Amino acid sequence: MSEEFEIKELEAKDVTTVVDLVRTSFESNYIIPSIYRGKGISKFILSEIENKFSPYKYFVLYYNNNIAAYTEYKIFKKQSMAFLNIVSVSNKYKNQRLGSKIFEYSRDYFKTEGFQSIELDVYASNYIAINWYKKYGFDKWSSKAFYEVELNRDSQNKNDVYIKNFPQYKEIKNTLGFYFLDISIDNKDTMFGVIEDDLIIRGVFDQSINLHLSYICKTLKMNNIYYIGNECQFPECKFIDQIERMKLNIKL
Repeated sequence: MSEEFEIKELEAKDVTTVVDLVRTSFESNYIIPSIYRGKGISKFILSEIENKFSPYKYFVLYYNNNIAAYTEYKIFKKQSMAFLNIVSVSNKYKNQRLGSKIFEYSRDYFKTEGFQSIELDVYASNYIAINWYKKYGFDKWSSKAFYEVELNRDSQNKNDVYIKNFPQYKEIKNTLGFYFLDISIDNKDTMFGVIEDDLIIRGVFDQSINLHLSYICKTLKMNNIYYIGNECQFPECKFIDQIERMKLNIKL
């Protein structure tokens, strides 16, 4: 195998291929909150490859000159941590230890660069992935619940809602298919993620947001609403899965 595979940083010519790899190698539920669903994710990655100050790091494994595996990390230098956003193996090349090869390569890269840890999120239902990470020494750090939120059609409260970044949101979402809303509800500031026509609420989901949600989503023509955070107290929330945060100490 050592003569058959090569790992290197992602090049512009291969961006479309790795995006297709990610989209086809995961169960659909697992990429709901991922910007890899966005129509412009290839443009985003191409821009980050050009960006000399990018916090992203992309690695590709070539097997017999074909792209077989891919990882994406986001660097948090202040915390001396690399966050593993994606590790993906082509369906054609699964069960050949290629995921292990590319992860070990990237882990050793960050270790050599002086990082102290790698963190990631994984679904609790993905037992195979959890056991795989544990094999490398990852420990559970925290957890969040993942819900789909059904709109309360009886609640159409539209008072005291302001979107503070609508021009930027409109233009960037039209280009990339994802962005965020900087929004004020009842004089409380919050941010919602948007991927295509799905709204992603993270962290705080209180009564004020719930009362205004139907009007916001109807006005912005959102199809689905998801919440990632603590246990939801509203009957509109339908549990999907638990998301586990795991951490690996790589300090030399």
